[in-house]
Amino acid sequence: MSARSPGSLRPAIGRRYPLAEVPDALRDVAAGRAIGKLIITIRDAESGPATGGTGSA
Repeated sequence: MSARSPGSLRPAIGRRYPLAEVPDALRDVAAGRAIGKLIITIRDAESGPATGGTGSA
């Protein structure tokens, strides 16, 4: 068995859902339709990426 280098494995992203569609995402998981990781986006694409930070605006 060979060792993997850090960062060599990446999660498989199945689908992205906007925050308003979380109930749909949960239904997909419950029904077994979710393949890979589901991503919940907090901001839309026009607002730019959500960033982590210190909480100050």
